[in-house]
Amino acid sequence: MNIPARDARPVPLWSMRRFATTVGAALLILVLAGCVRFQAELTISADDTVTGEVVVAVLVNDDAEDGEREASERAAELEASLVPSLSGAVGVTREEYTEDDYRGSRFTLDATPLAAFADPGTGEALAIVRSGDRVVLTGAIDLTGASEESAEQPVAGADGESSGDISVQVTFPGEVLSHNGEQNGRTVVWTTELDRPITLEAESEVDEGRDLTLLWVGMIVMAMVALAIVIVVVSRRRRRVSGVESQQAEA
Repeated sequence: MNIPARDARPVPLWSMRRFATTVGAALLILVLAGCVRFQAELTISADDTVTGEVVVAVLVNDDAEDGEREASERAAELEASLVPSLSGAVGVTREEYTEDDYRGSRFTLDATPLAAFADPGTGEALAIVRSGDRVVLTGAIDLTGASEESAEQPVAGADGESSGDISVQVTFPGEVLSHNGEQNGRTVVWTTELDRPITLEAESEVDEGRDLTLLWVGMIVMAMVALAIVIVVVSRRRRRVSGVESQQAEA
C-alpha cells in the first residue's frame, strides 16, 4: 500500500505573521480580561519633572480561583504596557492598590524626571518628552478586548456592578498648543470606557519665564519685608537714644 507523501512546501511568511497576530490578540484578551482601572493625575514642571499619582489595577473576579492573584498579575501586565519605566524610577513610591475590589499598584510621583515616561517606541505607553521649548505627550490605550471578554463573563465589584474606568489628567508647564482631550487652562483630561480605545495627544510650551518671574517677585517681597524690619528697628533705637539724651540734658 502506497502512502502519499505529505506536502513539504514551506509555510508562507504572511501566514505565519497572521497566525502570530491572531495569537497575540488572543493573549491580550486573556491577560486583560476583567475590568480595568487606569487613572493618572500628573503635573509637569518646567524643570522636566513630574508630580502626581498613577493607579493601574484590575477588578478581582470572585468566580475564579485565586482571583486576587490573577488580578494582580493582569495589572502587572497592564503596567508593563502603559507605564513600563515608572516602577523604580527616581521620586516614585509604589504601594499596593486594593480599593473597590481592585488589585494593582498606586504610584506616587514626587519631582520624578521625565525619563520615567520615555517613549519605548511601542505606540501604546504613556510617553512624555521634552523637545526644545515644548513638552509632547502621546499614548494609546486600547482595552476593547478586555471589554468584549468582560461582556461575555461579567465581573462584579463590591457594589455588584461591572465597572472600569480610564482617565488621564495632565497639567502642563505652559500654554497648551494642541490636544485631543478636554482642556481647562493648562490642564487636559482624557476619559473613556473599556469599549472604546483612546489616543492621547498634546503639546505645550514650557513657560520657564513665569517661574523665574515668580521667583524674582518672591525675592523682592522678602527683601522689602526685611528692609521694613530694619527701618523699624533703627527708628526705635534712635528714639531711645534721643530720649536718654533729653533726660541727661534736663538733669
